[in-house]
Amino acid sequence: MSSTSTWRGEITEKEYFTALGSDPRYRARAGHGGVTIQVVRSQGHPEELVRAACWDKEHSDYPEEDQYWCVFDVEAPEPHPHLRQACQRAERAGVRTAVSNPCFELWLILHHRDHWGYLTTAQAGTLRNQLDRSVSKHINSVIYMDRRAEAAQRARSLRGRHERDRAEFPADNPSSGVDLLLDALDQAALPRF
Repeated sequence: MSSTSTWRGEITEKEYFTALGSDPRYRARAGHGGVTIQVVRSQGHPEELVRAACWDKEHSDYPEEDQYWCVFDVEAPEPHPHLRQACQRAERAGVRTAVSNPCFELWLILHHRDHWGYLTTAQAGTLRNQLDRSVSKHINSVIYMDRRAEAAQRARSLRGRHERDRAEFPADNPSSGVDLLLDALDQAALPRF
């Protein structure tokens, strides 16, 4: 049995999840079909991404095996409109979301260090470029794949802090739910007997 996770995203996200898909833990093993990660590149607002993922899920040949995820940003200082509605629609349709606030670059920052203070999208991009010494949206996947566990722990710490402070979405800047997607991939990769 295999499990497929599909999500939508831009260059950085596509490169990150393509690298993740080459992880040997997700490849087929005896008695288990492995995990296939399919990157569907799509630009647009969260509502558009969720709508497309819901359509894909509804028309899937293997809905009981597949997981559908939308990876998208809140954006700051001006958040995308209708974020709550997009997340609610995804939840009703069984499409999971991995939302980063303000943007996916925060998730990349968490691979290098903690970050507790508010960030605009531009600030997150600049900080990420400083930390990994990049000059573009492209990533060096070797750096990031080796530091996933640390990033996930930092994202969980941020989520715990926001829960204690009662900072609700989308006022939970900085935060990232990408660790939840990684947890789901790890669960899907476990052998089933």
